[in-house]
Amino acid sequence: MARTLDPDAYHRKREAILDVLEELIVSKGYDQVTIADILAAAGISKGAFYHYFQAKADVLSALLERRLGAWEAVLEPIVATEAPALARLRALLTTLSGAKTADRAFLVEAAAPVFADGNAVVAVRLRQDAATRIAPLIARLLEDAGREGTMVQDDPVTLADIVITLVQDLADRAGRSILAIAQGSGGPAHLHRIVSAHVGALHRVLGLEPGTLDFITRQDIDAWADSASSRLAQERK
Repeated sequence: MARTLDPDAYHRKREAILDVLEELIVSKGYDQVTIADILAAAGISKGAFYHYFQAKADVLSALLERRLGAWEAVLEPIVATEAPALARLRALLTTLSGAKTADRAFLVEAAAPVFADGNAVVAVRLRQDAATRIAPLIARLLEDAGREGTMVQDDPVTLADIVITLVQDLADRAGRSILAIAQGSGGPAHLHRIVSAHVGALHRVLGLEPGTLDFITRQDIDAWADSASSRLAQERK
């Protein structure tokens, strides 16, 4: 007789394994974490692990997708407020950046495996999932801005796709710059240039005055660079 699956129990155990791996990634680094480490920390057998995941890369993908869901849950209430549309758009971008900042230690550790050639499928799937979740929220704000007369645009859905692509390109290039710092081959100046160029392009695409949607501060950028430098210092000990 086939075993009856309890969805709630399955979800709880899977989340517990993800919690364990996240802690291991931050403390040891993704590449140093083995399946044996996960089994020991989670208190499960190899068979139990493979009941939930096919490989370690699947756990990394699940962790990143879980964060996307958490970010989406935080962004939805911002979109739903009655504040002016551009103020809400800036708040959305600022909050998304802030949410990522709160996860800085994990994301710095996850950068290397995410950008590794062997995990290209994970990176592509993550990017597609993020666009699917966040672009509709941006489209709603652009449509509201059109009605308010604070923006001139004819197709908020297509424009939202362009905006999310630009934001994701920023995340990708900034992530690679942060990884370079963590590996000792980059510095904060390059990271500052990447952010400035993409935020400037965002304003030009939307036809907005510079500064209208500034959502990443110099302090935020420096904090990312410092976090990456700290990772490098730990590796050299």
